Amino acid sequence: TPLAQKARDEAVRSAAQRGESTARRRALEREVRLRRRAVEAADALHRDLSELGASEGKGADSVAALLQQVRAQASRAGRSAESSGLQEAAGRIEGMAEASAAEIQDVIATALARRKALLQKAQGALAAAEANLQELSGSEGQAR
Repeated sequence: TPLAQKARDEAVRSAAQRGESTARRRALEREVRLRRRAVEAADALHRDLSELGASEGKGADSVAALLQQVRAQASRAGRSAESSGLQEAAGRIEGMAEASAAEIQDVIATALARRKALLQKAQGALAAAEANLQELSGSEGQAR
């Protein structure tokens, strides 16, 4: 009968819509899980770079302090040619160490800025995916 056929068509259409909605929800749930992992990984890399920057700074400070001690000892040793040569060499090494440390800090700062931008982008994408999932879950709840 036409009424029974109409009921069957409606049941098929409704089942197809539920299946489509379920597939969309599962895809969004998977996307949220993956994006959450991406944010966690980006955050860990950002922290590691920050720690590297801090440890490099401490290492450069230690080298500078050691070289200043060498120069001070050479200065106390007197005015001999050997002492002057040692002071001069220590000064050159100190300058090179400072320049190298500054370059390393610049590289780390650039990497940190890039990582921060990527982290913010990943966090935005995660928030958008979570909002889409929430919206879909809300519309599914209303449909039931």
